[in-house]
Amino acid sequence: MKTINKFRLVIVALVALLTSSCIDHEFDKPEFTTPDYTGPQANTTLAQLRAMLTTDTLRITPRADGSSVIVKGVVVANDISGNIFKSIYIQDASGGMQIQLDRYNLYTNYQVGQILYVKCDGLYLGKYGGVVQLGYSTQRGTNISGIPSGYFSDHLFLEGLPNPKYVSEGGNVPNPKEINSLADLNIGASDPKIGTLVKLKNVSFFDAGAKTFADYQQNNVQVPVGFKSTGDTIVSINSGYSNFYSTRLPSGTGDIICILSFYSRAYQVAFRSIEDIPSPPFVYNVLITSPSFATATIGVKYEYTITATPATAETTISAKGLPSWATLTDNHNGTATVSGTPDAVGTSNVEITATNNGLSVTKILPLVVSGPEISIASLRAMYTGTPQIISITNRIVGVVISDKEGGNSTSLKNFTIAAVDNSTGIAIRIVESQHPFKMNDKIEILLTGATLTAYAGALQLENVPLAAIQKTGTATITPRVTTIADIKANFASKNYESTVVTIQGTVSSPNGNWGGAANQNNTIAKDGSDLIGFVAQYATFKNTPVPTSEATLTGIASKFNSSYQLIIRNLNDVK
Repeated sequence: MKTINKFRLVIVALVALLTSSCIDHEFDKPEFTTPDYTGPQANTTLAQLRAMLTTDTLRITPRADGSSVIVKGVVVANDISGNIFKSIYIQDASGGMQIQLDRYNLYTNYQVGQILYVKCDGLYLGKYGGVVQLGYSTQRGTNISGIPSGYFSDHLFLEGLPNPKYVSEGGNVPNPKEINSLADLNIGASDPKIGTLVKLKNVSFFDAGAKTFADYQQNNVQVPVGFKSTGDTIVSINSGYSNFYSTRLPSGTGDIICILSFYSRAYQVAFRSIEDIPSPPFVYNVLITSPSFATATIGVKYEYTITATPATAETTISAKGLPSWATLTDNHNGTATVSGTPDAVGTSNVEITATNNGLSVTKILPLVVSGPEISIASLRAMYTGTPQIISITNRIVGVVISDKEGGNSTSLKNFTIAAVDNSTGIAIRIVESQHPFKMNDKIEILLTGATLTAYAGALQLENVPLAAIQKTGTATITPRVTTIADIKANFASKNYESTVVTIQGTVSSPNGNWGGAANQNNTIAKDGSDLIGFVAQYATFKNTPVPTSEATLTGIASKFNSSYQLIIRNLNDVK
């Protein structure tokens, strides 16, 4: 036996030697290309572009000599923290401007310090609160919509690599203009400083330590900032979707970097990130950053990490009210782990306390234990033809396929989810006045107490409180490529309802646009079959002309009584 083992060792050594001698340790370096803009040079400043708007809105056309309108600027703000939504700010020597862009995570391509050329032909100028913005098409009144991501390459061109340092430090970003009091701001909506980086000098926050920058998932939360030298106040506008919304307002006095804005008759500012409010001189209290516990499943081992700031060894975390099956372990780094195996269904309101250097904060986090996940298909199969209140303790998981920002819905209470594989879906209607979920949000819904019913023939889960819904991540749905004829012939057998499909067809519209002042039914036809292209009066793209030739259309397959429908979410669904 020992001889055999020695023989095996020799063979293994030889194989290792031969294998290592055959490996090529020289790897090709990934190819990297610095963006090099070769198009026409800028011929219009941002101030000149802004001055073109003399009416409510304007579609930009080529200049008198036939050349395109080209502006050049430096990206000074983006959506990296979530406090700025679907837009970027660029700045040149004449001023700044907000560009509306219909895509998330813009910061991955348009970083602060990036030089950007914009071809403006075909884009629109509009106003929001009196301030000129650049975008794609008109919405209600003077507002404009974001440039669809499919058109970015036609209008936006990078030059070189981003350099986020200030010009005085050898970078691309203009040095912020200093604002010492409201006396430095007295022009109004035409102020060239609007849309640019500014530095508020010697300011402090009201309600320091008592309030947070925003409430969870609430938009346009106003937080006043005061100038110490004069007592003047300017309002900061903050988002409950930002990554610092739950941070308590810091104490202390100092300088703050921000984007200057204006709405109606008042100046406002927006913070790009928490780094614009430096510590020191500002002092932040300890903070629990976990928004909620993840849902646990009965009989399945559970583990969840609670997070707090500052993320240092001095931050300790404790809990009261944990269920008997759960324990908390403080990791002494600003995190703690709750673990165990649930033995009963129910909700425990757990009191979490984080302490650092004598400062403490407490937060109530509900820990929900549900039954096992069931599929959306299984939920649909429970419907027997009459409304029924669900008593089981299970949950479903799905991906949001409707687009709240696109506006193509008759109610903000409604949204649609599909299974991750897009094999089936269902409409959701919440109890509250509007839902906060974005397209591609992956969510789970606790079913207990909700009502499974049908509305105009379409299956719907209604009376769902927001407390029963939790976002667990994001996912991308792959549309099912099909035909109008197949949707109508196999709507039930192939589970098309409330799933994402892609079809070919020619769009006929009563007024030439996607929508109008009221809800509108367009006709989408191909090879002798047709269905309705429904567009709500609230759709952001309603004033956009429909394609004049056959198009590739993606949207949500639906049925209203006996009529088959395709509901496009935004203009990215039209190719």
